[in-house]
Amino acid sequence: MLGAKSAGADCIAAATNTPDAIGLVREINRQGLKPKLLAETIGVVERTFLTSLGSLADGVVGNTQWWPTLKTPGNKQFVVGYEKLFSGAYPDYHSALGYSAFQVLDTAIRKVHSLDQTKLRDTIRRLSVPTVAGRFKVDENGLQVGFKTYMMQWQKGHAWLVFPPKVAQRKIQLPYSG
Repeated sequence: MLGAKSAGADCIAAATNTPDAIGLVREINRQGLKPKLLAETIGVVERTFLTSLGSLADGVVGNTQWWPTLKTPGNKQFVVGYEKLFSGAYPDYHSALGYSAFQVLDTAIRKVHSLDQTKLRDTIRRLSVPTVAGRFKVDENGLQVGFKTYMMQWQKGHAWLVFPPKVAQRKIQLPYSG
């Protein structure tokens, strides 16, 4: 942090999970750093990030592979069903990607009419399946190439998609205000 402060860093980007993300924001503010952009990976998306940091979360940018407002097949029903099943609890990308995995597995099982692991693996490698997280598709090495990644930002205590423009709910706000 001291190096970033003495260099007058305009951008701080970090690969974080939620505890790291919270600690980094606290330390940046404790040190008095004023970057124009503060971007962290998936830790920022969690509700705990906001509840732990309050207004210090405002302006922090994060990434996600799912969002409740995406116009993907079945997403709206997934969000409503989740909130009903879990007494109003808000789904996050963990639950949506887990649900998507079961959508893919269900499709594969229906295709092979079997639980044979080899047959399922081989079938899944060839599938292109619409899910609540977008289109599931893997390349020849089994790496996901169908799902998209989105950028979100905390603004005045709310999380909003800010990129790409096609799905953005708000424009990104700079500089980081924490």
